[in-house]
Amino acid sequence: MGMDLIISNDKELIFASNEPFPAELLRVEFYADTKLFVMVFNDGDSEGILLDHEVTDDLMPHIKNVATITAIYYEDEEPVDGYKVPLIRLGDI
Repeated sequence: MGMDLIISNDKELIFASNEPFPAELLRVEFYADTKLFVMVFNDGDSEGILLDHEVTDDLMPHIKNVATITAIYYEDEEPVDGYKVPLIRLGDI
C-alpha cells in the first residue's frame, strides 16, 4: 500500500493512499520508539498494517498535538474512500 503523509493547511494529519483500504479503518497507532505508524482495520487482523514512513523530527510536534488522523484513498486524483479515526500515540514523544 503506497501512502503519503500530508499536513493540511489546518494542521490536520492525512494519509493519502493510492490503493483501496482492505477494510474499515478503526485507528492509527504511532510508536514513538520507532517513529512508525500502524493502521488497524476491522478485518480480524490484530496486527494491522505497518507503514514504512519513519517520521522526521519536524513532524513530531504535529503528531504530538492531534487526536485524530484522516486516511483517504485516491483514484485518478479523486478521493474515493476516507476515514477520520483516532491517532493513538504509544511511548513518549
